[in-house]
This record gives sequence, C-alpha cells and structure tokens, in this order.
Amino acid sequence: MGEVADFINDTDMYGGKEFSHMPHYNCHEDRDNYLAYNFGITEQKYNAMFKKHKGRCYICGKHQSKMKKRLHVDHDHKTGKVRGLLCVICNLGLGCFKDNPARLRSAAEYLERNR
Repeated sequence: MGEVADFINDTDMYGGKEFSHMPHYNCHEDRDNYLAYNFGITEQKYNAMFKKHKGRCYICGKHQSKMKKRLHVDHDHKTGKVRGLLCVICNLGLGCFKDNPARLRSAAEYLERNR
C-alpha cells in the first residue's frame, strides 16, 4: 500500500479498535468492494482524490488527521457522480440541505445578515 493508504489505515486512526459497526472496512479488499459498490470507484481512485487535496475536506479544508473518521465520499444522489471527499460535518450539511445550491446560498446569506 502507498503512503495515503497507510495514513488512512482504520486500526491506526481508531486507536487500534476496529470499526465494528462497519465491518466492510476491516480489510482493503472489502473496502475496495464497498467503494465500488456504493460509489463506482476503487480505493486507488479514493487515494488519488485524497492525495489531490492533500488529505483535506474539499469544502472546509480540515485535514484528515484532525478527524475521528476518514473523509467521506461525496456523491450526487440523483446521478451517482462522485464529487469529492468531505469531512462528516460538511457531508451531512450538504445532505441536510438536500444538495440544493439555492438553499445553501440562502442559508449563507441568512448567516451573513444575522451575525
């Protein structure tokens, strides 16, 4: 495995504990199957995206090393197209706003007006 795969090794990230509620993360082959099945990408593609953005969330820029969970694969739920890797907060945020850019802009304007 390369440097990125070594960096995102689950047992290292989680203090030696396995990810019991997501057993498909326990080995690289199963992870590759998980990524292929759910997002149509390989672990190599994930690692390339990870490396391209230097291990940071595409939205907020938080580095993987500052997170409890690995970066999530963000994708368009209608088309299935993979958009990038996000921290859990940014990924959930997009989901809560139903991936609607107008709604997100409106929320940003609301926050700006009410500082």
